[in-house]
Amino acid sequence: MTLKSARISRLAAWLLLAALPAGGDALAAPHPALEELLQAPSHRVPADRLAPLRAAAEAGDAQAQYLLGLAYHFGAPGQAPDFDAARDLFRAAGTGGVAQAFTALGVMAALGQGGAAAPAEAATLFDKAAAAGDPVARANLGVLRLYGIGLAADPAEAERDLTAAAEAGIANAAVVLGRMHRVGEGVPPDAEKARHWFRKGRDLGSPAADNALGEMLRDGEGRPADPPGAVQLFRRAAEGGDRRAMNNLGRALQFGQGAAADPAAARRWYARAVELGAIEAMSNLGYLYEYGIGVAEDPGRARALYEAAAAQDYAPAIYNLAVMHALGHGMATDFAGARDLYRRAAALGDAGAHNNLGVLLLKGRGGQVDPAGAARHFRIAAEAGDANGQANYGLSLRDGIGVAADRQAALRWLQLAAGQGQDDARHGLARLLAPGGGGPADPVRAAALMRAAAENGHADSQFRLAIWLAEGRVMPRDMAAAARWHRAAAGQGNVYAMMNLALYAAHGAAGPPDMAEAARWYARAAEAGNRDALFALGSFHDAGLGLPVDKARAAELYEQAALAGQKQAMFNLADLYRTGQGVAADPAAAWAWWRLAEVEGLLEAGGNRQLLERDMSQDMQDRATRRYRMLRARLDRAQQGTGDGQ
Repeated sequence: MTLKSARISRLAAWLLLAALPAGGDALAAPHPALEELLQAPSHRVPADRLAPLRAAAEAGDAQAQYLLGLAYHFGAPGQAPDFDAARDLFRAAGTGGVAQAFTALGVMAALGQGGAAAPAEAATLFDKAAAAGDPVARANLGVLRLYGIGLAADPAEAERDLTAAAEAGIANAAVVLGRMHRVGEGVPPDAEKARHWFRKGRDLGSPAADNALGEMLRDGEGRPADPPGAVQLFRRAAEGGDRRAMNNLGRALQFGQGAAADPAAARRWYARAVELGAIEAMSNLGYLYEYGIGVAEDPGRARALYEAAAAQDYAPAIYNLAVMHALGHGMATDFAGARDLYRRAAALGDAGAHNNLGVLLLKGRGGQVDPAGAARHFRIAAEAGDANGQANYGLSLRDGIGVAADRQAALRWLQLAAGQGQDDARHGLARLLAPGGGGPADPVRAAALMRAAAENGHADSQFRLAIWLAEGRVMPRDMAAAARWHRAAAGQGNVYAMMNLALYAAHGAAGPPDMAEAARWYARAAEAGNRDALFALGSFHDAGLGLPVDKARAAELYEQAALAGQKQAMFNLADLYRTGQGVAADPAAAWAWWRLAEVEGLLEAGGNRQLLERDMSQDMQDRATRRYRMLRARLDRAQQGTGDGQ
């Protein structure tokens, strides 16, 4: 199984990641951060008015006390906020009859500004200000009621509060109402009602409303998608200072969705969003730095951005950090660290993290092999709709890895993943549906699935399609097409496709015999370390097939193949040592290689060894035995390190 996720493609020998990086839309969490939902007082006091305000406030002017409180709350020019002073002034102003002062105190209590958060106190203060006629307070009270913060959740009453505030001209109330109808928070989802309230918010000057309208237009919510129109809205909202819109505009420019791709401009918008604290933009900007998209590659900067977002429990950034650890990108490869990070992202609900953690558990990367644990994580990812998780869980069920084999369940999950265009699933499903594949035979569908995956560049499917075309069992036999698909798979490094192409050329299976072409394909497979290709290429040099006779080169290749466990190479190398062709004649070496081939199961090597042994002195036999033991030890070490050498 290959490791998958839900972001931009990242390829490694054991890793395949696909799709988009997680981006910043307002629907990623159950609800946005409270500070984004509450309407805070926004009146900023010019520096030249501070002295007169102080004098008036000290004289007991309630409005002056309120305005001076705002100055302390936001921080006077060149000064940090002073929440304690602001609180004292707001209390005095509220006592003096300024309802907005209670609203400001409510915001401070809700957000824990100058002390611990006190949502119940905030609700009381908003209620008091709303009763005195402040629509901002009523909007904020609606937010608390909607989410049950500081008082019992009451979506119906929240909608009434927010509607009254929106009709009174409070933009944030209109935006929250739009969100309620967009995602179905306390009301049935209704794209048209959502659009109505977002437009109301836009008309009241909210950049966040333009951003939300852009997201609906981009995603085709309730109406046909219009990416160029969405970009226009994102740009207007971004220029109005909305950090989510900056992130959305950055994504559109990065991927050329609704606008010409412009990675450098995407980086600039992400950077502006990061300055405003947009955690999703931190992750997206990190990705650009990690891979040098629109900016010089800088894995260290990428990691710092990911870590900043991860510190706020942003799952996609934690996921990206895990991938960096797994790939060793900008750091030493650390599978144990990747496991920990994937676990953390998975605990936050990231389906791709569940899938990738499953792959590490299955392969024993960064810890013990745990097929059952892998299957559990694949299932969680699958049930969350992750195509890669569906594919891997389906394959686990098909093969009984970490879970009881269940071909029918495997079919269901593989069909779901294949329906999302997941090529591993198409490949696995096609093999199940092929005659003799263990599922309900459907050769027509099997062929269509395998061809679709092959045409999408899936190397294993290209190889399997070539085999089916050559066999004529699943689809009509077509050797020319088989050769074309073998070449496609070989171009992606599939060694077995290279080997088959060599056989085709040598035997004229897809055209006239061409030993030189066969030698070229064996050479490519040999470069990849395939022991049978090393042997075959050695044979071509040995016999002058498609290549000039070169016994020395043949001996070199035979030895490489033999030390990888290729028995026939051991036999042929022994014969070269016996005859002194390409190497100095050495009966002891010949005996040792024949003995090794015999022990590995090539019985005719034993007959040759015995014949040679008749003419060997005892000293020569002792030397041959020592040589055999040395070769046996070398072969055992090689096989322990690399498996069977194939």
